[in-house]
Amino acid sequence: FKGNLLAYNAVGVGACGEQNTDDDLVGAIAWEVFDAASTLVVGDSALSYEGGNRNPLGNPNDNPLCGRRIRVFLDNINGQQQQQQQQQQQDAGTGSIIVRIVDRCTSCLPTELGLSPGVVAALGDENAVLEGKAKGLWEWVL
Repeated sequence: FKGNLLAYNAVGVGACGEQNTDDDLVGAIAWEVFDAASTLVVGDSALSYEGGNRNPLGNPNDNPLCGRRIRVFLDNINGQQQQQQQQQQQDAGTGSIIVRIVDRCTSCLPTELGLSPGVVAALGDENAVLEGKAKGLWEWVL
C-alpha cells in the first residue's frame, strides 16, 4: 500500500487495550480498515475471537488487526528510481521498520498510517512526517 505517514501520539491505552509509550515501535491503522476487520465473515459465520463472535459493537481489543505487524518504508523518492530502491531495500531487508498495530486512527484515510514518535525517529525523516508530508509504502508482515 502507498499512503501518507502521520505522526501519532502513542502514549496511553489505544483501541487494542495496550499501554504504549512514545518510544514503542507502534502505529495506528485507519479507522475504516480497523472497523472493517472487525466484521470479517468467513463462510457462514463471523470469525470467532476470544470474546465470542466479533461485531462492530463489540470490544475493539478483540480486533484481528491488534498486534499485527506492518513493514513501513519511507518513500520520498519518485518514479522508477523509488521502485528500484524499494526492491533493493526489500531484497536486503533494510530501509524499513516493523510497526505493531495497537490503535485505530480516526483521522487517517484508508492507506495512511499513524506512527509513534519512536517509529518516526527510526525512519530518519522526522520533519516530513511531523509536517504530514511523508509518503510511505507499507505491507502486512505474516
